[in-house]
Amino acid sequence: MVNEEGSSSLEPNMAAKGIADCVATRRSERIRGIALARVLVTVAIIAVVGTVALPISRGYLDSTHTAQAVSDLGAIEIAISRYKARNKGMLPASLDELRVGAWKDPWGNRYEYINLESGEVAGLARRDSRSNPLNRDYDLFSPGRDGDTESSISNPVSRDDVIRALGGNFFGSASEYPNR
Repeated sequence: MVNEEGSSSLEPNMAAKGIADCVATRRSERIRGIALARVLVTVAIIAVVGTVALPISRGYLDSTHTAQAVSDLGAIEIAISRYKARNKGMLPASLDELRVGAWKDPWGNRYEYINLESGEVAGLARRDSRSNPLNRDYDLFSPGRDGDTESSISNPVSRDDVIRALGGNFFGSASEYPNR
């Protein structure tokens, strides 16, 4: 279509369309830029919250695992008492005799048991910082998160152990033991 002046009637529409396309492109780029900024701000917020929340959740998880280990040690102590009552006051030689030998603590380590009444374990008794034995009958403990332990609970390696002490009157972390 050609109008009276010899120009196409489509040209003004094309020019308007070109401007509209340019404005739409700029608006689209601006919207993409805003969306990218929102994503970056969201990622930054998540990183900050994660940095703060991770140590808090780690502490909560450790205390939960310690509580589970204390509960397990209490159940094992009951099984040992029942065994002792059925066997004329004799303690089991190992946890395998109680069918709890395969039990693992919350960190995946086996619970440790030392029958102190048998003559074969001289010198293996767990001790506090003054070299006093923690128990007279038997030692029962979890080697804790690191899986390492030493006979003295004052040794830094044993600080995370979960122990039975004072003949069953104390259950908890070796670091919380009063005479550590």
